[in-house]
Amino acid sequence: MEKNQGLYYLGRVQKGGELDNDLLSESILNPKTIVARNNAWTFIESQGFEKFIFSKLVKFQPSGEVFVVDDEDKTEKKQIEPNLRVAISPFIYIPEYSGICFLNVSNHIYDSNFGKYFSRIVKETNNDFFVDCEVEMIVDMRAFAQRIINLRSIDRIFAKINPPNPLYGPLWERLKDYLERRNTNNLSLDEKSDSNSSLNSKIGDHLRGIIDQTEENPYMPEDVDISDAAILMAADGYGNGKIEGTETNKYVVIKTSETSKNFRFDRDPDPQELYNFALEELVRINDERHLDH
Repeated sequence: MEKNQGLYYLGRVQKGGELDNDLLSESILNPKTIVARNNAWTFIESQGFEKFIFSKLVKFQPSGEVFVVDDEDKTEKKQIEPNLRVAISPFIYIPEYSGICFLNVSNHIYDSNFGKYFSRIVKETNNDFFVDCEVEMIVDMRAFAQRIINLRSIDRIFAKINPPNPLYGPLWERLKDYLERRNTNNLSLDEKSDSNSSLNSKIGDHLRGIIDQTEENPYMPEDVDISDAAILMAADGYGNGKIEGTETNKYVVIKTSETSKNFRFDRDPDPQELYNFALEELVRINDERHLDH
């Protein structure tokens, strides 16, 4: 039923150093516990399947307190409850797509801090030794495009990207090839316009082309400038970025992280059913954006 469903976000896991799919999967199946402020975080009930890993990110209090009623005295008393669960987010990791989907838990586990704690657990499970891990959201391209298209001017483009291997997208393939030639694992780009002028960016045209394309008439421009390509790569889940500019008479900052791809599904999901649904979404995204190996 709808009331038993929650919002799931889609993202990709960026792996660096010695971290590969096998080591990442092992880290999810046999994780360490980390402590942040007064809470602890870890993965529980992890299961390995042929094509995916199912687990739950749990937030709990090592020294929790609950209030119980003493029915005889008709009083309320505080009771120490170790490892008191605060929030739990089921998630699926699909190695073939470096894809991850997870449940949003209001005020506790959401699109920005899920990646933070997921990455910390993975790194500390491996003693933070020659491993790097980040979770980046996949952008809802239509929602992102509508915001960018409404800009009257673009004054700044910032992007931090991690090129995938071996996947590529035709709109940022040349940028990926450049990074591979340079043996670059990540790139940060920060482009600003001169005062009282706009950047000569075609990012709005590219986004409009993407959302308006059809199967018979795909959007395949011959050339995409480096900063525009970086934003499009980030939007596909291989980094993060933001665009600053003017909308009517208001200055705005539009972040890729603010328009994350999401869907509704059971809060307590069957692993195989969640995998099937998430895989279908990832395949649809790859087809729409012409991502290929």
